[in-house]
Amino acid sequence: MVVYYNLKESISSARKVFRLFRFFDEIKGLSKILKTDKPFGFKALSVFTYCCSIMYYISDNTMWLFDIFVKSKIMDRSHKRNWKYRKNYCSFSRVIAYTLILIYSIYLQEKDNHKNTDFLKRQANAAEDNIEAEERAYKYLLEGRRKIRFLIL
Repeated sequence: MVVYYNLKESISSARKVFRLFRFFDEIKGLSKILKTDKPFGFKALSVFTYCCSIMYYISDNTMWLFDIFVKSKIMDRSHKRNWKYRKNYCSFSRVIAYTLILIYSIYLQEKDNHKNTDFLKRQANAAEDNIEAEERAYKYLLEGRRKIRFLIL
């Protein structure tokens, strides 16, 4: 009965209920990132981040369960403390990995921007060359017409 009461009290914390089994969402995200055509480095960082997130949510769910057992005096507090350290380590690793992913994404975006800039410069140069060629052809035709007119007059 005490376990039931403590379970009921623990569930009242809405934050924990919505995080329960959240690691399944991370597993789904992990499978999606493996199917993308991103560079290997990006995939490796993403996989590491998802693994840290999965371990974070599993640790969070385990701590929630241990909290019920500790309140029910079935288990002592030391087990919960060990899982708390694991959860904090996973959380820290996840934040670092997310930061590295953002930096790598910015790098990839800049690389794409350079490619696009080079392409646009080549297109602009080609357009200028085309305009110059059209101007030369126009001048040549105009001069030809003038010569013909003067010959006729």
